[in-house]
Amino acid sequence: MVSGIPSPLSSSSPGLYLGLIYDMLITYLISLVFRMATDLQLVETTRLEVKVLATTQETRTEAGPDLGRVAWARGRGCLPLAELLSDEQPIALGSDLARSCITAGVEFLVARRAFRFDLVSTATPHAIDLASTTSVTAAIGEGPHSELAAVVAARLASRLGVPGELATVFRSDDSSSAAVHKLGLLTDRFPYMGARAIQGSTARDLIDALSPSTLLVVGAPGGSWFQRQIVGPGHRLLVAGPAGAVVVKSAPRRCYQDTVDAGGIAVSPMLALADARSLVTLDTVPVAHEGRLIGILRASAAAKGRSARTVADVMEPAVAVSATEPADAVHGLADFLEGGPVPVVDREDRLIGVIPNATPLSQEGRTRQ
Repeated sequence: MVSGIPSPLSSSSPGLYLGLIYDMLITYLISLVFRMATDLQLVETTRLEVKVLATTQETRTEAGPDLGRVAWARGRGCLPLAELLSDEQPIALGSDLARSCITAGVEFLVARRAFRFDLVSTATPHAIDLASTTSVTAAIGEGPHSELAAVVAARLASRLGVPGELATVFRSDDSSSAAVHKLGLLTDRFPYMGARAIQGSTARDLIDALSPSTLLVVGAPGGSWFQRQIVGPGHRLLVAGPAGAVVVKSAPRRCYQDTVDAGGIAVSPMLALADARSLVTLDTVPVAHEGRLIGILRASAAAKGRSARTVADVMEPAVAVSATEPADAVHGLADFLEGGPVPVVDREDRLIGVIPNATPLSQEGRTRQ
């Protein structure tokens, strides 16, 4: 019987059995409380320690998350950063960023002045030195852009072939903060990235803990004291990593990103006809689905099809030239396509490009050729 806990039951035979059950129950409850306290202590210890989840000295072999169609606008450091973030050659945008993004189906934009641009997710470089970068750290806070910071940091570490890590700062009285919790969730998503939680009171504590030539990736301010200490009022960068900083801002996925296909040279059959009227600026445009050419949309059909709902309702059968056909094959389609781009497909009807500005050839032009 547990000392100091008297049984309220008598020593009679029924009472004896009940007393034993009572004592066993008390003993079990005490052991359960002790076990829970021990587990909680282990969890808190794991949260507070500097936890490296990967060997940070080895070169990254993971491809890194895909950011989709990446574009860039003029500005110092934008093109090199966009090239690292994209699997293909990034798209150069004109002065009208919004229209250029919609036309090309852009999903991620690298630009110097994109803080108020919320059509797509963005990254803004600040005095970055990619050539001397030896590691990449994503600053994780409670704000809505920390997940994108982790994605971009993982991508950059992979492409640069350097160690990458996720890091946050927690105050001494807040070791169970939302930022520490988010750090744990992102660590599960990026197991090949190192992770650590640093006890401190300012963002400077993180900067001081970075290794030399570290590139810092941080989310734009939004709901986190930690991120507000890195990016201040007027989107002014207050602190940066030794190799500069990249400020990222996430945006919700837009409908045009699912309805403009094949890198912006074609439209999807699911595109609303009302949107097609504003997006299609040529007399004809290819229609593609999952990379394959499935039809042709004429601007005249889009204008007349008031009762139709999508491009699929008014598109015509596909016409194209094969990549292996002679150049003269284009002439036969130029008039038919009314000056629109001539689609080029491979043997499996995948749309691999277009021949732009295929204006109808006059009879005099045909005679000269």
